[in-house]
Amino acid sequence: MTDSADPRFPTPDTSQATPCRANPQLFDCDPRDRDGESYRAMVKRIARARTLCTNCPLATDCLRWALVNPTEITRVGIWAATAPYERQRLRARLAQRLGPNWVDVLAARLQDDKDRADRVRQARHHPLTVEQTRLLHLDRTHNGRRGRRHSAPGEQALHRAELLAALTDAA
Repeated sequence: MTDSADPRFPTPDTSQATPCRANPQLFDCDPRDRDGESYRAMVKRIARARTLCTNCPLATDCLRWALVNPTEITRVGIWAATAPYERQRLRARLAQRLGPNWVDVLAARLQDDKDRADRVRQARHHPLTVEQTRLLHLDRTHNGRRGRRHSAPGEQALHRAELLAALTDAA
């Protein structure tokens, strides 16, 4: 990993043996450095590397890391079954879809996913009370599922007051 790597995106790591670690030369696909290898042999090697990447448990993390860290390391080679030109296109599409600060958007989503996983893990150990469950049910009935939109603290207080009023009316 280089010094310019984005610290919000950890380097993909696992205790399992991955094909890219077991045979790194298979994933090196810089066409300028073929070392006497024919073009057909290189294309065949790249196809094999792509196949191995598709079965890797780290493919999603690997692609995310390679996209947000366009350093010297990721300018060549197969990363998550993508070639350098494909990653360049993906970066352009992400910038078009999410804006010029797409890396920050991905970092926020990654943090949201981690926070959600923490809440799920915590909920297993500290389940909701009956009153909290009823409030949640009323909230979803009244407001519907809102997806990723988060309410401001003032909105949350207003919704809670409305829900508590509805809860006391129902009792």
